[in-house]
Amino acid sequence: VLEGKKAGPSDIAPFSDFAVKAISADPLPDYWRELYADGAPAPLDLPTDRPRGQDFSYRGATARRILSKALCDEARAAARSMGVSLSTLSMAAYVALLSRLTGREDMAVGLPVAGQAAHHVNAVGYCVNVLPLRLTVDPQTSFKDFAHAVQSATLDAFDHQDVSLSALIDAIDAPRAPGRLPLIETVFNFAGYFAGLEAPGVKFSAHENRRAAVCHEVFFNLADAGGKFIIDLDYAADLFDEETAGRWIDDYTNILTEIIRNSDIELGALCRQRETVGDNVGAFEEPVARVAPEAEADSVVEGETLTPTEKAVCEGAAETIGADDAPIDGNFFDLGCHSIHASRLLTRLRRTTTPELGIRAIFETDSLRALAAHIDEIAGPTTDFEREEFVF
Repeated sequence: VLEGKKAGPSDIAPFSDFAVKAISADPLPDYWRELYADGAPAPLDLPTDRPRGQDFSYRGATARRILSKALCDEARAAARSMGVSLSTLSMAAYVALLSRLTGREDMAVGLPVAGQAAHHVNAVGYCVNVLPLRLTVDPQTSFKDFAHAVQSATLDAFDHQDVSLSALIDAIDAPRAPGRLPLIETVFNFAGYFAGLEAPGVKFSAHENRRAAVCHEVFFNLADAGGKFIIDLDYAADLFDEETAGRWIDDYTNILTEIIRNSDIELGALCRQRETVGDNVGAFEEPVARVAPEAEADSVVEGETLTPTEKAVCEGAAETIGADDAPIDGNFFDLGCHSIHASRLLTRLRRTTTPELGIRAIFETDSLRALAAHIDEIAGPTTDFEREEFVF
């Protein structure tokens, strides 16, 4: 409407298509049976301000902080130097926080993921699934090595994302107790959907709504908001006070600062309880209106012609993030993308290049050019004419 263009893509499938494919899929792939072959980890037992009752009331609240741009830039640089995505580094730091708070070394943490890619359906609707990642915190492991383990576990989970959490809970006979949710007590989410929001001629800011109801004891949401990170810690208000939630954000920021300084720090030292007062000076900023990011570089390098696969990858990445173009030598996640964007890109590229492409390649290749080369390698030789779209 604003630009006189037809709104929305034309190949959107009805939500019913997604629902039918989800229902007909195997609710519990062997990967998850093997991961939880010895049963569920012990409950986290996060330190509460009040005893757990007989029922989980779902009454919630939110503690919010905005991290300084300087700290965010340093975290991005640290992720690149470790060879992991920013979302992986952020989640690994959160798991370290959980271990610091509870002393647990074996835990299940929920990770939301868009479900469209798993069923090859380009649908609009609530297709989100929660993957129950199982992570082990070894005190003698460096944070850098742990971050790589978290990234590997995340990619394995993405490759087997078609799982029913309720079916898994029943299959492993996860312990149930009054007032406590089985298996997954906390969820971590890295959201990049605020990073690229813009509208011609309109200045605005965007943020998550504060929660009056929650489905887990703690939902830790870290949103990339155009160069700054907004942390929304949604918590069960019957169990925790706002002061406690704020202190946990301070602890998390402290952990981020420590791993930026030294990614080789052992988890045993990183997860040890310590005072945080005074450690986070300059780490937070007051909320500000979002400024639209500068335009990305052109996808075509001067004097260079892209191959058909490179063009398909750049066009797919640009469409995924709502940009006019995407740089061929740019990293997909440095463009402000996250797992939901990766799932969308995977769905598109499976249609326009090869159905053999896996989501792990999007995470592990360091540029769109490298992703295109990987696609050419697994797809085999092609003819000079344009690829036909694959139909699922």
